[in-house]
Amino acid sequence: MPDFIWKGIKNTQYLNGTITALTRDEAAFKPKEDGIITHLDKKGWETEKKETV
Repeated sequence: MPDFIWKGIKNTQYLNGTITALTRDEAAFKPKEDGIITHLDKKGWETEKKETV
């Protein structure tokens, strides 16, 4: 199962962590149960965009 990195906000606190889930939808659902507004990235993905010439 892939690991997903999440960053989120709950009340006035910034939180982050990792979740092991089968799909991105499942990974997004878990923090929402706790009332956390999140942003997910799959662990190991590069977030930088490559420039095309």
